[in-house]
Amino acid sequence: MVVKVAGYAAAFGLGWWLAGALPRHPEADGPVSPWVRVRPIGAAERVMFVTSLWSWRRVVVGGLMLVGGGVAGDAGVGLAVAGVFLVLVVLGVFEASQAWCRLQVDAGGVSVALPWLRVRRSVPWGWVRYAEVGDRVPKGRYKWDDSSWGWGAVGGRGPVLVVWLADGRRLVFSTPEAETGAALVNGWLERLRGSRSC
Repeated sequence: MVVKVAGYAAAFGLGWWLAGALPRHPEADGPVSPWVRVRPIGAAERVMFVTSLWSWRRVVVGGLMLVGGGVAGDAGVGLAVAGVFLVLVVLGVFEASQAWCRLQVDAGGVSVALPWLRVRRSVPWGWVRYAEVGDRVPKGRYKWDDSSWGWGAVGGRGPVLVVWLADGRRLVFSTPEAETGAALVNGWLERLRGSRSC
């Protein structure tokens, strides 16, 4: 087993070395489009926008896994039952800990965080083209991990903040305050890049 793991690690390292560095993320440097809503931000102004998203589905699924783990732990003795118990408890805690997600827009860019897991993904302003509001989640898959469509945190119906990235993908976040968030994202872009295109 040790030889297998060492072989996999060596193969991974060799592949990483042969492939070279990851390509640079494309930069967006043009002015903000004239058709998007902008909340102008003055040169001396400091503005931050924070909103949260709760996923009750994740709370319920995590709770069911914890209950299932408790039932499996009480059901009997044996290594197999203990393994099932442990797996269900770990997965239940992990699922429930993703129930609360937070979006922040500030001078550094746009970031999405899972506070209970202490995980944060940030998008610097150089990667952002513009932001808009959608009345529903756009077609595609928008979860914490990347997809060809983009990433984000979505849940239920309602308005979504859609941040268009320089590589053509999107960061999507469900929030009732999507209009405010989009106006501030575009305001920061206008402040950093200059006047709007006509």
